[in-house]
Amino acid sequence: MKKTYLILLLSLSIAQRLEPVNVAMEELRTIVETASRTSQRVLVDDFTGLNCPYCGYASFAISDMLDEFPGTLISAQWHLSDFTPDNVDLDECIYYDENSNCWDARAIPYGWETINAIPIEVFNGVEIEVGANSEEDAYNNYISIYENLAPSYLENNTPYEVFISGYIDSLNTTVNCFINVSLEAEINNENQKVHILLVEDYIYSIWWVWEDIAHDARNVVRQWIATENLSIMNEDESETFTGSFQINDNWNADNLKIIAFVQNETTNQVSQVSAVNINDMNPDADDDGVLNPDDNCPLLYNPEQEDTDNDLIGDICDPCDNLVNVLGNVNGDRDLDGSPVFDIFDVLSLADYLIYLESNDCQNLTLNVNGDEYVNIVDLITLATMIIEGLI
Repeated sequence: MKKTYLILLLSLSIAQRLEPVNVAMEELRTIVETASRTSQRVLVDDFTGLNCPYCGYASFAISDMLDEFPGTLISAQWHLSDFTPDNVDLDECIYYDENSNCWDARAIPYGWETINAIPIEVFNGVEIEVGANSEEDAYNNYISIYENLAPSYLENNTPYEVFISGYIDSLNTTVNCFINVSLEAEINNENQKVHILLVEDYIYSIWWVWEDIAHDARNVVRQWIATENLSIMNEDESETFTGSFQINDNWNADNLKIIAFVQNETTNQVSQVSAVNINDMNPDADDDGVLNPDDNCPLLYNPEQEDTDNDLIGDICDPCDNLVNVLGNVNGDRDLDGSPVFDIFDVLSLADYLIYLESNDCQNLTLNVNGDEYVNIVDLITLATMIIEGLI
């Protein structure tokens, strides 16, 4: 039997389905949907469980809001194992970053160890609502939070935009995605990290809300990748992250989505989020006529697919010329014909590396001259000897 956690018992009434939203809510929807074309979207983390009698209230309310605000509200649903039936896999999320399960890695930063109760709804990483005594009350509480966030959209105060592209492999077993984050203003990106989720929407489920109720689970997180921190800081700069997910045969591929968001690891503030169905990802992200799986620079326009060094990375996005960045040409120079030049300056460059241990990715290709696993004084002696004796 699964361990029992405290559930917030706020009411004994059975949830009633919501009546259509009133005129004020329709006006809010119009305002926010219009603003979403150029402004920040909202991520809500929905911490829930099928066998938690109050969780259905919260998750059903979020589901209603997703239908009302499809362009500006994006949800990620996390299921606690202790309230998940043994024959259901909604809690079987894979987290690729750390030695932790998805629930702990996502919920603990929001105070899970103190709250220790579900449901929990977290809006943009900072607005936290715990508990739900009815679906209607939950809906009204969440709309209030959402409405308070709405002015930020109108002011367009996020400098981030997130664009998702990618493709499904020919066997329909792997989703490969490219997450491009761009800046529209200069900003300090310290502790800003990009997270990539694979979620499944519209999973038919039986929720126990004091009685069995059939309702789809929405945007259940199946897999999660946390990337490195953002390095861009200036206006008009962009940075691209990649992710690959394995598709389980038991999932409905038509309902799988990629969600990507920028979040501060210190404050938990989510600055931007985007989502796309895997079947709707742009198959030719750079519009150069070459589909993503075959494009040697999938995010940069290069219809001719030039690849001078034949390393399968197009010249336009290849940081290293593998015909020049070869063993021994440490300083990366070349002659008039474009061939690498080996001379005393390479010896000096290698000596500098051994002193300061600083290099770039292209230079790393040139350092291990003697071919062992280490770069040390032996490589320096080997390189000097080869140059003196004309062996290189």
